[in-house]
Amino acid sequence: MPDGASPAPTVELRLLSTAAAPSPEAEHHGFLEVPSARRGHRRSSLARLTELEHQLHRDKGHLAEKKLAKALALVLYTLARISANLVSIDYENHIRIVNALARPLVTGLGVGMFLIREERFSTKSRLLIWSRRTVFVLAIFVFDESMSTLRAALPILSVLPWEITCNVMQVHMTNLRLQALGWRLTAKFCHIMAAIGCSFLLGGLVILTSRISISEFGKEGNLTVERVGAPASFLLFFSFFCCWTTLFTQCGALCQAGSKAMVAGRADLDLDLKLTACFLYLNALLVLLGPALGFWSWAQFVRRIEMTWLTIDICVQIFTALALSGMMGPRNPMDAFRKLADLSGYGFASKRITFPGHINERAAKCIVSFPGVYNKLWDKAVKAVRDDFVTEEDLCSLACVFLTDSASGLGQHSMNPDTPGKCWCHAIYGQIRASAYLRVVEVDPCEADSIESREKLRHEVADADAMNQVLLIKSEQNDLEWQKQYARALRTARDLGQENGGRAPWGCQWFEVWKKNVDRAVELKQELHVFYFQGRKGQGKLSWEDLSSDAAKNRVRPESGLGASQTAEVAYLLKMGIPFKEHDVQDFLSFLSSESS
Repeated sequence: MPDGASPAPTVELRLLSTAAAPSPEAEHHGFLEVPSARRGHRRSSLARLTELEHQLHRDKGHLAEKKLAKALALVLYTLARISANLVSIDYENHIRIVNALARPLVTGLGVGMFLIREERFSTKSRLLIWSRRTVFVLAIFVFDESMSTLRAALPILSVLPWEITCNVMQVHMTNLRLQALGWRLTAKFCHIMAAIGCSFLLGGLVILTSRISISEFGKEGNLTVERVGAPASFLLFFSFFCCWTTLFTQCGALCQAGSKAMVAGRADLDLDLKLTACFLYLNALLVLLGPALGFWSWAQFVRRIEMTWLTIDICVQIFTALALSGMMGPRNPMDAFRKLADLSGYGFASKRITFPGHINERAAKCIVSFPGVYNKLWDKAVKAVRDDFVTEEDLCSLACVFLTDSASGLGQHSMNPDTPGKCWCHAIYGQIRASAYLRVVEVDPCEADSIESREKLRHEVADADAMNQVLLIKSEQNDLEWQKQYARALRTARDLGQENGGRAPWGCQWFEVWKKNVDRAVELKQELHVFYFQGRKGQGKLSWEDLSSDAAKNRVRPESGLGASQTAEVAYLLKMGIPFKEHDVQDFLSFLSSESS
């Protein structure tokens, strides 16, 4: 059967690291563990639980000191901006006083959320990174009341690039949310339209500045079509078209996703889905409101009108960046979006097929053990034994099984007749470590929303549910948050292992099914064949009695050519005195060819 599971299953999506040769502990009954440099670390993770807790305590103290220093620097920066503004304004103008206070305070609050609430920020989250960049750009002091003299010389170019930059970053963040929702083509379309619009806008501004001096930008009548010229007008109007096409497309997609979430929430009485729907509707509103305010505030600024609209625009953009990234309000909105995409079925087409083995009564040979980490070869093996795929002359039997869910036997147990009242687990695995109940899945943040990663992650969730494992996904968390989640997961895994009596979470029913297949092949006098990892033919065999010995398994594991399940299979064949032939997996295709010759 596909070779066995390790004590601490680990999967990496997108494959962050792969080994040249498969680990002896890889695929088992429907899940694939990709060898990781940290596998040994996780196998001893329970012993490090206390150490992790102490480390978390130390990190909290160090983090508190850093937060205090950052908060002090931010307060000084904000007070300096406020002081400079108050010195430069007329105190009889109450609106200017409000503006002088509001912008530094609001932008200071936004920056403070990222500097102080570090437990919510992660450098692995693209949404959070772009949100922080947006807030930092909004907090630039150039647009304060105190800078009015400087801006007088450059009335449009001091604000327009700033407005464009902030709104383009907001568009990019919305595209990230659309990708998480499964609207990949829509996000790609919006990305292309935004890029085209920015390119045309840049070209139009270059032509515009060659016709009108910077000092005349704000004068009435200078921005007419006749004054600007036909080429610049075309470029500017087309960029305007691309901009609003992008924004209305994003708004429509978010509204449609929100409607689906609301319908699903009402059907399942799921409050989280309803909150996600409200969140999407808010996002859709802000997608249009932000750029509209930005354009209006820029127009008022050019006409030398009070900067109140600019202040309102900054407040809206700060709120958008904070609320829609998870820095305030609900945490991890992207996870909620991905959950909604999963419920909607975006990108999910394939379903793993259970294979309980197949004994062809007319076959002369039977494969009784195969390293399932060689996925493509395993598929060929399954295809080779199906009656509907091959002719009678090509028939071969395959005793190995591949279980994919609880209904097929994944996570289920079968009684061992040699030990009444007990299943096969202790005989073939010994005492299973509690860490086997912790299933760590590493997801490359850059590929988290790809169809391949989401499909594999869906399988991991199903496997963890079937095997009653704690599923822990490592992706966009910061280091401190990851340590907290890891420590909690270890405690839960330890409790699950104790409750299950140290049995394997993946169960042992596969062994009972495999054994019956082997017995049938022997009854039919078929020749049995075992395949080993490449370059390790004949290595890693243990006696039946040594299967439950950790010392014996550790002795052969470094050079073993068998996975954990294969080790049990071969040990059973040796115990029963059943003869078999050994092969290197690289000879598998020639083995199939000889069958058809």
